[in-house]
Amino acid sequence: NYWRKEAGFVLDQVKVHTLNDDRSSQKNGYGIQMIGTCNATLRNVHTAHLKKGILISGANRNMNIADSYIWANTESGIEFDNTCKLHQINITCCHILFNRINIFLNDAEMYNIQIVGNDIEVDGTLTVRDQPTSKYCILAIANEHLIEDLTIVGNTIEDHWHCIDGMIKLQGKTTGHIVSVSIGANSTGNSPEHVIALGGCSGVEIRGQYKGSIKSVLKFIGDVDGVRM
Repeated sequence: NYWRKEAGFVLDQVKVHTLNDDRSSQKNGYGIQMIGTCNATLRNVHTAHLKKGILISGANRNMNIADSYIWANTESGIEFDNTCKLHQINITCCHILFNRINIFLNDAEMYNIQIVGNDIEVDGTLTVRDQPTSKYCILAIANEHLIEDLTIVGNTIEDHWHCIDGMIKLQGKTTGHIVSVSIGANSTGNSPEHVIALGGCSGVEIRGQYKGSIKSVLKFIGDVDGVRM
């Protein structure tokens, strides 16, 4: 029972990667999977050339991911799957680069998410014939569960002309599925399309620097209740 492990633990200086760094999409396995933890810290973790770098599943509380390097995983860098129920996470001071989806909230139930002070980038590393074309710096999908209090602040978020569906995409089933979002003080740019795509959200604040993208900063892809820029 994770509630009995309130002292938590630290996973430090762990490296997980495949033995080759080719561009094949046929990568298998996860670097690290976290299930049923409380007060866990992942620090100085390196994952590369896997299917998923870090996967969070099940009930978790009070998690930190810091000072880590998550690179070129074919499906996702850091993913919270649809079994995940997580209260409070900080993702800070990480290099999260060249994964197809760098940070993926995959219909997880999540509260109090801070993504602060990271370098988050997409490029053509995984562009191969059989690889899906849509790439994302941050993707949040909420169809069955709630995402509440999402903060994306103080990051460098950069595309290299590969995010054809939005660099940051937040898509809820209704406006009550993604609630209270702050996107600010990021340096963001170089997208072939829109930087931010919003639908099924409420209470969204957007600030920061947006440069060099082909289309607009913001695209509405569904109902949104309350946006301030």
